[in-house]
Amino acid sequence: MNIEGKASAARFKRFRPQSVLDIGTGTGILAIASAKVLYRPALASDNDQLAIAIASDNARKNGVAPLLGVVKATGLSHVRLRQITPDLVLANLLERALCELARRLARYIVPRGPAILSGLTAAQACGIEARYAAHGFILEKRIILDGRTTLVIVRGKGRALRD
Repeated sequence: MNIEGKASAARFKRFRPQSVLDIGTGTGILAIASAKVLYRPALASDNDQLAIAIASDNARKNGVAPLLGVVKATGLSHVRLRQITPDLVLANLLERALCELARRLARYIVPRGPAILSGLTAAQACGIEARYAAHGFILEKRIILDGRTTLVIVRGKGRALRD
């Protein structure tokens, strides 16, 4: 299990999200795992058509296709992504994409809703943490494994600051 998966598993022990969004899903492994563990709907997105096909096929092979929607999108650009309010967001994206996502995610995720941001170097994680803090997110946990950093952040109750 990768670092993002470990952070997700720990959170699931205390918190049972009703709706999960996996941005930058790749093979779909995290969205599939959440659908299997929670038996709740999950929506996965990626900007790569091949990743979408692989994630969809993997969902079918793992018996969670009815619970997992997979869409091609950059960030939160797809209409289906704007129609849900997830209470858990998983995002394994490049630093620039995570930066660009901060403001929209602050308006999108439910108050006190967690987001797990992964795939970062330690230096990148500091910048991402500051960017998300400026939008009302609070760092809950920083996980460092094999030189990569995962941030578990929670949207604060108040209104987020805007650019």
